[in-house]
Amino acid sequence: MEKVIIELSGRIDSSNAGSIEKDVMDKVSSLEDSTPVVEFDASKLEYISSAGLRILMKVRKMMDQPVIVRDVSLEVYDIFESTGFTGILDVKKRLREVSVDGCEIIGQGGNGTVYRIDRDTIIKVFRESASLEKIDTEKKYAQAAFMSGIPTAISFDTVKVGNCYGIVFEMLDAKTVGNSIMDEPDKVGMYGEKMAELMKLLHTTEMEPGVLPEIKDKISGWIDFMADGYIGEEDIKLMRSVLKAIPDCNTVLHSDFHEGNIMVQEGELVLIDLDDICVGHPIFDLAFNYMSHVVAAQSRPEVIEKSLQITPELALEGRRVMMETYFETKDKSELIKYDQILGAFSTFMLLVTPAKSKDSSNMTPETISGIVETIIPMFREVATSLPSMIKMLFKSEEEVDEGEPLERRINNSIYQVALLQSLMQGEYDGVINVEKLVQYGDIGIGTFEGVNGEMIVLDGVAYQALGDGTVIIADDKETVPFANVTFFTEDIVLDSFDAEDMEKLKSTLDTVVEKRGTNQFYVANIFADFDSVQVRSSIKQDPPYRYLNVALAADQRIFSYENVQGNLVALYCPPYMEGLNMPGWHFHFISSDKKMGGHVLGVALKNAQTKIDVISSFKMIVPDRESFNQKKLQEDMSAEIREAEE
Repeated sequence: MEKVIIELSGRIDSSNAGSIEKDVMDKVSSLEDSTPVVEFDASKLEYISSAGLRILMKVRKMMDQPVIVRDVSLEVYDIFESTGFTGILDVKKRLREVSVDGCEIIGQGGNGTVYRIDRDTIIKVFRESASLEKIDTEKKYAQAAFMSGIPTAISFDTVKVGNCYGIVFEMLDAKTVGNSIMDEPDKVGMYGEKMAELMKLLHTTEMEPGVLPEIKDKISGWIDFMADGYIGEEDIKLMRSVLKAIPDCNTVLHSDFHEGNIMVQEGELVLIDLDDICVGHPIFDLAFNYMSHVVAAQSRPEVIEKSLQITPELALEGRRVMMETYFETKDKSELIKYDQILGAFSTFMLLVTPAKSKDSSNMTPETISGIVETIIPMFREVATSLPSMIKMLFKSEEEVDEGEPLERRINNSIYQVALLQSLMQGEYDGVINVEKLVQYGDIGIGTFEGVNGEMIVLDGVAYQALGDGTVIIADDKETVPFANVTFFTEDIVLDSFDAEDMEKLKSTLDTVVEKRGTNQFYVANIFADFDSVQVRSSIKQDPPYRYLNVALAADQRIFSYENVQGNLVALYCPPYMEGLNMPGWHFHFISSDKKMGGHVLGVALKNAQTKIDVISSFKMIVPDRESFNQKKLQEDMSAEIREAEE
């Protein structure tokens, strides 16, 4: 958006209003943007008469939007107020000037420095690059958080400190958590518990849409910045897929939650430094906290002492207690797993946060390139696993009829969406979406609306192998006409084996079926080295839908790969499932790098590591719509099914 700042100086009255009006109108008329921002700098304005006010009124009518007049002296502000122009224009008084010379620094971070002015008052001084608009926005967001019940420091004045802006808070005898811990180190555990409770309050406070910005929108913009010369196209694509896979959430994030940004006032914790407050998934807050503690302790411990106002040792101890309290466990193995997940996700965050700090003098292009060069290999190693890791960290607690957690109720059940018979007859419209499907299982196979590719669900993530040969993480809102999923539990582990073709693969797995019983369901997760694998996927169909065997004959695409590693997700259905599903084994493939996948037509593999889940319960949902209800599902379509599956 184009912006012009027009200076008003001296006295404006009938003697010079004509020439000033011409100059102002020339500047406004030259703007090319259809919705420009016009701002008047009145810092040198001594007097304005009605003739001058008429100029501003003309500009206001031309813009058809608020016009800002800033840095207005008290004398001139009285003129605007007495004439009613404070209701017509956005008139901002000149800020009082404050000196922080000799004041105690009680907090310091990327956005600015916090000083104690006196016993009752603290001031946050922003970086010189921070605009007044940004500061006003922070004040607005802080008020919104406060009104939602979050303990937040509310400023009562905006001031100038040299060339910088500052906001003033009344905080009687308040200290940062970091300073409080340094004064009484034996209370580090108590403050860790309090910080966990405050973080949980944030992460359970829902905001109305639009009140606070969404962190995924911010990060999308940061990725755009990193794509401009810092990170290659393939890695940017991978970063976007990770961001897309993180569930949307409308609960509050601080985005810089640490001991230096929390004040202790009369024993209670109060948040400050709300520049980046927003809404989104809690993983972001936990990752920022991991970076400010664990990553900083490993790479730049001096940053902890400067920003958190605490020693690295005490910071890590406080965080340990905070994590125990937040996740309600003292199980060391669990906590190690959580930190491994946060460490992996931090590789993604470390690649995008340079864009957040791009205006800092320390964040030069050379620095950004160095960060990318160091972090990008680590990110590539974990990127495709991050969505499933996040789901593991934040398990769904959705409840169903019996009041038992959904995951526990349907564990050891095959959950099926619709019938293979209905899919064969062209029932391609979705029944449920992906977000709902993965609440019923973390492994499985299926397809998408319009048979738009093949589905592979692995580690709780639904992948979509498209008809052009690419594989993406399926959108949560993508709908599903047919699928089978279950929560995988390891019942059988096979010795490593090789299979030169599909027949050998099936016969090896059939030994388990024959031993345990052909009337059970089986799901196998097979990791192997593939000498070759041939897969197919289909092009999306448009209504009116043809029978599946006809559609696949015309629009399936076949891809062959050699010397790759990956997983087969295999489903065995008993003979009595004829019509509901296809009896026997059905295989989908996805490569370890999640770039290749589809319905398996042929395979030669070795070193197969196979885990099998034996399942004795079957649950199915069918669509309730006219197109489905009119299908003749008793029709024998076994020949067409075999044609479609081969």
